[in-house]
Amino acid sequence: MSIIDTGDFFMQKRTATAFFSLMVVFGMLIVNLSYIVMQNTEVSDTVGTKSETVSTSRGGIYDRNLKPLVNTDKSYVCYALPSTDALKKIEPYLSKDEISDIYEKMSDGKIIKFNCNHIFSENEVISVGTVNRYDRENLCRHLIGYLDGDGNGVAGLEKTYDSYLKMTGGKLTVSWGADAQSRILLGGKINVTETNYTDGGGVALTIDRDFQSALQKVMNNSDIKVGAAVIMDSANSEILASCSLPSYDPLRVAEYLNKENSPLINRANSAFSVGSVFKPFVAAAAMENGIDTEHYCNGITYVGGKSFRCNNSVAHGKTTMETAMEKSCNTYFIKLGQEVGAQKLLGICDGLGLGKSFEYEDGVYSAKGNLPKEEDLTSLSDLANLSFGQGKLLATPWQMAAAYSAIANGGVYHTPVLMSAVLGENNEAIQRLVPDEGIRVISKETSERLDKILRSVVENGTAKLGFTEKARGCGKTATAQSGQIKDGREILHTWFCGYFTYQDKTYTVVIFKEDGTSGAKDCAPIFKTVTEGICDVIDERK
Repeated sequence: MSIIDTGDFFMQKRTATAFFSLMVVFGMLIVNLSYIVMQNTEVSDTVGTKSETVSTSRGGIYDRNLKPLVNTDKSYVCYALPSTDALKKIEPYLSKDEISDIYEKMSDGKIIKFNCNHIFSENEVISVGTVNRYDRENLCRHLIGYLDGDGNGVAGLEKTYDSYLKMTGGKLTVSWGADAQSRILLGGKINVTETNYTDGGGVALTIDRDFQSALQKVMNNSDIKVGAAVIMDSANSEILASCSLPSYDPLRVAEYLNKENSPLINRANSAFSVGSVFKPFVAAAAMENGIDTEHYCNGITYVGGKSFRCNNSVAHGKTTMETAMEKSCNTYFIKLGQEVGAQKLLGICDGLGLGKSFEYEDGVYSAKGNLPKEEDLTSLSDLANLSFGQGKLLATPWQMAAAYSAIANGGVYHTPVLMSAVLGENNEAIQRLVPDEGIRVISKETSERLDKILRSVVENGTAKLGFTEKARGCGKTATAQSGQIKDGREILHTWFCGYFTYQDKTYTVVIFKEDGTSGAKDCAPIFKTVTEGICDVIDERK
């Protein structure tokens, strides 16, 4: 708790004539700012003292480094003593009508309160900074959520931890010496008392504020208007940044309820068709079972009485696992899937977290997506569809990021993590949440070979628009059929899933666009920009 003493002040009355004389002297300095008399303020009186609560706060929401994600912007409530000196100082920032109104109140010998963006720190006038819950950068909007009109959390972290955030909030109080008629006492003081207003505790996330800011800037400036992006720590699947588009204003939620493209939906935690970003998992299942085939692609193959084509029926000719991944050859992976079989393929996918939900907030679980069961793959054509990421398979960007993190992490899978700690007073951790120990899903040898293959995809294949000399990037693109029809055409979901290594640390990145054209054009270039942006953030921290 801190107390700010503004000094001693004396009450001074002035006549209307003195006021108009003062207006002549200072009239040229008048700026048109709004004078607002604060309403619904908690006020209490004791003998010789008057006090009021200027503002109350909720517990904080912080990133992994305890940088605040809420309560970062300030507004100012100004208090002025009834004196000529005070009037002189505030007069340049208020309109003629506002000054007139203030003068009337001053003539009664009472303290004056008004809103003004100018910061006063003089003896006669003081500005009290009150926090705004949400800032203009709007970071982590779909994770943080929003409040209702009564200040109750109704979505996201605000809802999950509503009781605790209320309990760990604080208040800002102003008090001064006054008589029974609320007039300033001779020798009175104005005190500003802060009680756990900004350091009363809250929750900390695994999010890195700087990474989040960099990711949102890239996405907001991209051609992706509906989609999502994720950055994870490849070593433990901690979510370092998560973005969903379109976003929304938490202070005007009602306007977004029926808006096109459903801005309130968190697409990073929503399941979509994944397409060819699934192919590395088929390759992993084959390697783990000693299968390493070659195939001649003529652009089309027939399985179970149905035809399956490569993109635009392009014939890739003789393909190996490496060249098939570079060219995203559907017929190769369909053949590979048939050789591996449904049981072994699904076993790898289950280990990589597909079709599973996880607890990312206290009592709140992620979307499961859909991993077909073995009994769902009753025909060869069903398995063929799955082998290049189509059919009934659905996954979220969070799930895909964790699965690719396992490849980057030597074959060890970790369940995604969002929460880092519960914070008490002065933001000291009273409970720390740590990632799981991980489980080996594929061998180190398999992950190392996949790593080389995915590196070649970025250097020579469909993801080459994602190549940057700034870091070592690996990944895969996808253009997935959604089965949804819009304006007579099928909506395509486009992806880039991969990771990059910089300064001996690896970060997984997933870019997703709803209603896209191709993963190579829509998402791979954004991976490059995100990679370079995160590298710049890391460099700035040196």
